[in-house]
Order: sequence, then structure tokens, then C-alpha cells
Amino acid sequence: MPLVLEPQNPDNLNLSGRQKAKVMFEQIVRDFDSSISNLQGKAKWTSDATERGKIGQATAAALKAKAKALLWWASPLFNPPGHSTYDESRWQVAFQASQDAYTRAMAAGYKLMPNYATIFQVEGNGNTEAMMVRSYSSLQLKKFHGVEARVRPGSEGGSPSDVYNPTKIMLDAYVMKDGRPKENASTQYPYDEVLMYANRDPRFDASIAFNGCTWPLSAKPTRRQWTYAGARVDGGNESSKPFYVRKFATPNLARAAVGTANDLGGSGMDWIEFRFAELLLDYAEAANESGNLTIAKDMIRQLRVRAGIVQGTADYGLALATNKDLMRELIINERMVELSFEGKRNDDLRRTRHAPVTGNHNADGADDF
Repeated sequence: MPLVLEPQNPDNLNLSGRQKAKVMFEQIVRDFDSSISNLQGKAKWTSDATERGKIGQATAAALKAKAKALLWWASPLFNPPGHSTYDESRWQVAFQASQDAYTRAMAAGYKLMPNYATIFQVEGNGNTEAMMVRSYSSLQLKKFHGVEARVRPGSEGGSPSDVYNPTKIMLDAYVMKDGRPKENASTQYPYDEVLMYANRDPRFDASIAFNGCTWPLSAKPTRRQWTYAGARVDGGNESSKPFYVRKFATPNLARAAVGTANDLGGSGMDWIEFRFAELLLDYAEAANESGNLTIAKDMIRQLRVRAGIVQGTADYGLALATNKDLMRELIINERMVELSFEGKRNDDLRRTRHAPVTGNHNADGADDF
């Protein structure tokens, strides 16, 4: 595509033709470096009142390492292994950038939230994980993103969307409670196809609502969610969904306040575009591809410990990844689970060229399958 670096006269455009991907990436990195330099002294914005949503130096470094820059440039989409142009050194550059971003983020005070289930329920300085957000408020800014209505069942004022309806492939991605994949489940935490929600990674229960689970919406602490055919709640028919995504719902928000995408209802909760957990995943991937298996496992271990996975006999399941190839598959699966329904999956499949492997089973626009 054209790379425009100088002001243009609309009557006499000078676009100088299309540029190669390498030139574009080099310019993107220069732009991020300029941002990092100009944000000196502002590693993290701290005033909720006047600075909320601004990108700090640590976030700029993290985005340089991943978002549209070095991790993408090193990945198979632009750097296919086995091709004559494959350049292994790109991964080392991405690793060094990820390491720098991780160090900056830690120094700025970013860290994992203690409870995975509340990441999208806490705003402002109270959310230690959110590095880049879109700020919403149904009261002050008269803006909201409609996710609340799209994930809630009809009995709680929602109009559930297929985009937030997990497929069997998504459900199968969750490991067991000791980190082992369900195909290699231990006797202590066995897998049952019927009770498929039992003994799973606690992120399953934090993210997915299934038949009979406790889902305390509208401040009803003992509320149960039913998904069987013909289910009725409060005298009305329930939405016909086998599963719901509970990850983004605000438990105490009253049914009457949910609204639809065309009004000012909803909780106005911030939408997190980039969080510290994603930086850990980026760092893990770059480390693994650079031959640093120990660092890669340490990053994933942090995520699994926070999730509530137990150590078991296989080091949270990490002991099963004995080489780069196995760890690569573990990381791509970990991204699918940790960042479920956050709009990351399609890009990950494209960047890593995993879409043909998964069979490209996209479901009604959903980004997780």
C-alpha cells in the first residue's frame, strides 16, 4: 500500500506507489520508537479524571513488540518457516522488544489482576492489567458498546448474539484443572464428555455459562442459568442458546438497565483493547521461537497460576511441552483461552497460519472457534 509521510495537496497527490511489507513494518517500528521517546516520563497515565484511555510509554513499547509490528513481522504470515526468505533473526528482535516491554510494564506497575473473572468488571486505576482501553459511560459520555446485551440471556434483558456463542472447538480448548489437555487427562482430574464442565481450567467457569450453572445476574447471587430446550425463566421462554459468554457481563447490573445497541443502556464498562496478559503471551511466543523455552514457560505459568490451575504432576501442564514445536501449540491454545472473545482469535490464526489446521470453522462471525 502507499506510504504517505509528507503532507499532501488534495489536488496533486504524490503517493509514490505501493511499498513492500518490509518498508511498512520499518516505518511502523519508527513510529512506535518516536512515541516511546516522546512519552519519556509517562510510562503510565494515572489520573482517571483527565488521562484515562491515554497510551503510556509501557503500552507503546508493548504495541511495538506485538500489535502491528515485530511479532507480526516474525510470524509465519510474513516469515514462513521453510521458505527461502525465512529469517530466524526476526524472532530474536521480537524477543528483545517483548523483553523490554515486559520490563517497562512491570516498572510502571502493570500486573495481572488477581481474579480472572473480574478483569472486565473493574475500571480505571483499580484494573492493574488494562494497558489500553476504550472508555465508555452510559451516563456521562452517552456511549456504550452493547456487549452487555449481546452476552446476556433474554431472561436478563439481553439479546444474545451468535458472535458470543462458543462452539465445541472453543470449549475443547480449555485444559483440565491441572493444566493437562482433556485428551491426556489425569486420574485426579478426569474428563467426562457429558459433564464436560467438570474438572476444567477455572477460566471455563469464569467465561462460559452452561446449563445449571450459577450466574448471578441482576444482583441475584443464587440465580441459575438453564439452557435446555424449552427452558422458561420468570414465566417467559429463555433464549435458545446451549452456552453463553459470561466473561463481559456485569453481575449487579439490573435487567432494566441492559438496553439494546440502539439506546443508552448497558453498564458503560470500559473495553480493554490490550492487557498485560497479552503481553505475557507475546513474550512467551517470541521467547519460545528464539529458543528460550524456560522464559516461555514462566510467562504461561503466571497466567495459569492466576487462573487457578493447580500444579499437579506436570507443572500446570507445561511439563508436557518438551520442545519448541509442542510449546508453540500450547501457546496458541493458551491465547485462545486466555483472550477468549476479546477479538484476537482471527488475527492469531491469520498471523500464525493456523486457520487451515483448525479447518477454518468460523461460526456466524465469531472470532473464537
